[in-house]
Amino acid sequence: MTSPWLSLIIPYNLNYGTDFERALSSVFTQIGVDLNQLEVIAVNDGGPALSEGITERWPLREYLMTESRGAGVARQTGLNHAHGAYAMFLDADDMLASPIVLHDFFKASRASPDVIVAPFWGESRLVRA
Repeated sequence: MTSPWLSLIIPYNLNYGTDFERALSSVFTQIGVDLNQLEVIAVNDGGPALSEGITERWPLREYLMTESRGAGVARQTGLNHAHGAYAMFLDADDMLASPIVLHDFFKASRASPDVIVAPFWGESRLVRA
């Protein structure tokens, strides 16, 4: 098997809940992408392991840290285990904003850039006076 094109690293902690499922769904429902060129690495920042339902439903690798050391250390742990030509980070409570985000990354990578930058959609909050 060839190395994946993209390593997607998702740090999470005790409170991953349904947001984590939504994040994974936004990754694995991408259009125009060969998911065999994608590796998803979930890094547990000191909490319990993912439920069997999640690990059976989504093709990912999980790494467990014995104590919480923060998202930065979890991201570095993911990088240390990544095999992709590129790395991308996604928090467990985020999601890819469009079903073609990874397709656009694949297109951009044809030129072999050192860095690929994508727009970020901020979080919307309802503020009441």
